[in-house]
Amino acid sequence: MIDRINDETILLEELETAMQSDNLQTLNAYITKATEMGLDDRPIFIEAKKYQHMLEELFAGKRALELSLESPDIESFKSSLTKAESCGVPSNDPLVTKAKHLLNILEQVKSVEEVLKVSIDNTSLDELTTNLQLAQQTLSLVQNETSLASLNIEIHGISTAQALIISLTKKKQDDESELQRQEEVAQNIRRALQDKEFSYLRGMIAQAKGMGLSQGKYASLIKEADQVLEKMRLAMDKEMALVAAIRMKDVTALNNAIEKAQSGDTSDTPSSLTSAIRLRDDLVGQATVSEEIKLAVETKNIQNLRVLLERANNLNITSRYVDDARILLEREDAKNLIHQQLNEAHDQQTLSEALEKAIQIGLQSDIIELARARYDKMKDNTSILDELRSAIRNLDVIRVSENGITENDITPLKLALDQVDVNDQSLATLAKEAQDTLTRARRQLELQVILSNINESTPIVEIKKALRTGADAGLKNYSGFIQATITLKKLEEALANNEIKAISDEVELTFESFDRMKDELYQEARQSNYVFTNYVNLRTPEDFAKGVLLNKKKVMEVFLKHQKTPINRSLLNLDNDDNREALIAFKSLLGYCGDKAVTFPASQALDFLKIGITHPNLRNELYLQAIKQTISNPSTYGQCRAFHIICLCCDTFPPLPDFYYYVVNFLLSHADSIVPGTDPTPIQQMSQYCLVRIQAMQNTDPDKMPVSVDVEAIEAYSARLPTLAKIYSPDDLLLGELLVAPDVDVESLLTLLSSILNIHPSHQSLLGLYVVTTKSDPLAPMILLPDKDFHIGDICQAPLLQKYGRPIKFYVKRKLLGDNSLTQFLRACDDEPETPEQEQALVDLTFSQLSKRVIDDSIRIEDDQIMARLAALHLATEAEFLPGRPDIALNQGCLNYISDQMKEAQTAEYWSQLVANALYECQNKEDYELKNEYLSILSKYPSSSMHIYMCLRGSGCTAGRVGHIPEEVILGIDEHGLHFMDGASDTFEAVFSARFLDIRKFAVKTSSIRFTLDSIDGVSPPYDLELITPLNEEISQYCLIYRPVQQMQNSLKKTGSTTGNVGGQSAAAQSRLERLANLGKS
Repeated sequence: MIDRINDETILLEELETAMQSDNLQTLNAYITKATEMGLDDRPIFIEAKKYQHMLEELFAGKRALELSLESPDIESFKSSLTKAESCGVPSNDPLVTKAKHLLNILEQVKSVEEVLKVSIDNTSLDELTTNLQLAQQTLSLVQNETSLASLNIEIHGISTAQALIISLTKKKQDDESELQRQEEVAQNIRRALQDKEFSYLRGMIAQAKGMGLSQGKYASLIKEADQVLEKMRLAMDKEMALVAAIRMKDVTALNNAIEKAQSGDTSDTPSSLTSAIRLRDDLVGQATVSEEIKLAVETKNIQNLRVLLERANNLNITSRYVDDARILLEREDAKNLIHQQLNEAHDQQTLSEALEKAIQIGLQSDIIELARARYDKMKDNTSILDELRSAIRNLDVIRVSENGITENDITPLKLALDQVDVNDQSLATLAKEAQDTLTRARRQLELQVILSNINESTPIVEIKKALRTGADAGLKNYSGFIQATITLKKLEEALANNEIKAISDEVELTFESFDRMKDELYQEARQSNYVFTNYVNLRTPEDFAKGVLLNKKKVMEVFLKHQKTPINRSLLNLDNDDNREALIAFKSLLGYCGDKAVTFPASQALDFLKIGITHPNLRNELYLQAIKQTISNPSTYGQCRAFHIICLCCDTFPPLPDFYYYVVNFLLSHADSIVPGTDPTPIQQMSQYCLVRIQAMQNTDPDKMPVSVDVEAIEAYSARLPTLAKIYSPDDLLLGELLVAPDVDVESLLTLLSSILNIHPSHQSLLGLYVVTTKSDPLAPMILLPDKDFHIGDICQAPLLQKYGRPIKFYVKRKLLGDNSLTQFLRACDDEPETPEQEQALVDLTFSQLSKRVIDDSIRIEDDQIMARLAALHLATEAEFLPGRPDIALNQGCLNYISDQMKEAQTAEYWSQLVANALYECQNKEDYELKNEYLSILSKYPSSSMHIYMCLRGSGCTAGRVGHIPEEVILGIDEHGLHFMDGASDTFEAVFSARFLDIRKFAVKTSSIRFTLDSIDGVSPPYDLELITPLNEEISQYCLIYRPVQQMQNSLKKTGSTTGNVGGQSAAAQSRLERLANLGKS
């Protein structure tokens, strides 16, 4: 019994424990066991039975949820959730939460499917696109749900929507394309209406109608086009009728066509209407004029006939009556001409020829009788003419004698002139010559007095003027002229020995005063009496042709004109020995100018010049022979070759003083013919060169003149022209107007400029010669000329003239700016060591160059204080200053030393205040200290040592390999390599740099330069980079200048590193990888 009680107690405790464990199976087992033991009346059993029922309901609800999760359906989810709730499943139960979440997703799917179906039914592209995106997002959400992964839930309608969108999009594009095509056709019609193009308009109208544009918004345009086309057709019909009538040249047809053209709409008049009316009027006029000419010929109405014949010529009338009228007028003109010749004949021969013509055409009149009487009188004047000729000849002989002339020498000529009847035209020509001779003689008397009064107290300037005037008058043999020359030589020797002081020593010779003296020389030389044909020592044409038997008249005609044959006598009055040398010289001149076939033309020019060097008294003859060959020369080549000789003469020796102004006059006649704004011809350019060169030679000490001529200098004239180069410093200061002969190259000129600038020869390689031309633009303001194998005259050759334009200015600047360039490009020379003055000269040049770059913003300064400091330093070198006074700084132009970009960012008052404050630090400093400080500040900016170029990335780049290079790139070049900066950036910071060692090769094209660069990772193959720039040749020059130095350094690096990094990456590859890493960081 006790055991049973214990068993019941244990069973009831286990039943209670099973209730607490919520384990239905265990609870069922204990309830069954309790029932078997008859414990079903116990309270705990009853409670357990209730709890069993509750658990069965709960597990039934969860089972329903689990079943609904296996085959998800919205209604199934709702039913199972309701059942679970009724079965007491807690709302926070994971199955309930999961079921609610999935129910929410399924409801979203259903909602999306319904919205998508409505959109498909509406066929709205925008609505369909939006809802399709929503459906795809929802589907993505479903597919991302792990619990639904095995259920393959789909959103119906997505495929249909996608296909429909493709169809609608294509339809929309087709509609837009059709609308665009319709609009293009409409635009073409409007353009054709504006241009009045009949055929094009007709074609466009047909095309528009074929597209159905006659209806709708283009209907009015098509209607207007039809109306205009019809008007144009009518106008063309009128035009064709007029053209046909014009070709027929029939008055009736013309009247009909004109009447038709003037009928109807006259707003668009045919273009041929005016021509048709004019032709009709001309035809009518021709008929009228022909009748009037016929009547005038029959009545011999000469006055009316002239007018009618002129009208007939204007109307192009040809008929028998017109020919008769011309014959009649020609006879009348011949009669009038003979009468005029008879009246104007002043010599016996001309009068005799006119009388013979009168007899030939059978003229008889009072004029003929009077002419016969005059002819008889001329015979009687022969003795008077002989006396005049004798007096003129005797006076000309006496004029050039040592003693000159006196009043008694003039008396015979005056007496002969007194016998001349002033009204007798037969004596007029010789009488005028006699009067001119008398005037020259009286002028000579005045000059003789002036020359005789010259002594050592007479100013040198006045002596030279008197000698020049006397030489022009032919007084070189006069004793007073000789004595004045001796006096001048003594005074010049005393001046050279500083025994006397020149008046000009007291006056500073500036460019302005030099230009003024040059203008005075040109003004005097331009006078007509200095035309070379008026030179007093010229032979007469008759004297030049003396001894010639055949074609003597032709020889006289070409006395001072080009001729292809040797001359028989010199052009000037020379003695026999000099005359023989002059003939030899002219033969050499013919050989050089191409008028005579020779093997070595340059040697002919050399022989010509040697005569001028060894025979100074023949220099005027040589100049005149060369001038002669430029006059009326049918060959442009021969004319230029003759001008080469003039240039070579000016390079070698000047003309004698008495012929100096005549040569200047000749050269001015060509130089003055240059049209402003146009390129001078080769002859004009050589004339400009000779004008300056001959002035230099005229003022050169005879002992310092050349004693020989180089054949290469002569041959250089065949290759290029001489140049007159105006050389400027970087700050536009004119250094001089240099005469550059054809054989002078850029390197030689830079040597001269180094001397002018006082720069030590060892630093000459730092300098470059730049040229500004007529085709220079802001992107290429000036061009660097090559140092080697390039002559200044080359830029004036036709190919370079066409490419770059005519040179205007030359600038000498530092082409190598980096501090390292002072040592890397030091040229070996035997000169003395560099002096402090020479060092400062290089600093001055660098300062003027870089300060200009700061102002034009090619050295970008972003800090206001630094810019103000630079402006203060620049101002302090230019003018006196007062620190702390912005008003004075502003008046002194402090804003001129600030870049435009920074000036626009702040007010003038702001900058003047900053500069005035910065001037405190400039006190008590010399100019060289200020300039050195200026350059020291700029040395911190990498762009100050670079040459900057604006470029565009070209199409010749390797695809996909140049992304690190900006489209608009600013290229900087210095001794370190190429630096690529973003052209759209406000700073000049390099986004990529390439050493010269990384350049495999480069090629210069017409407007671009292409580099082949090593890859920056050291592994990939090289790539091409093309830059479009107008200064591609200059960039290539810098690459050639810097590259050899870099290559030498590279070879040293390779030699020193052979023992390290064995088997590892090369130094170049490591450097590229570092650059790539730095580029990624930036």
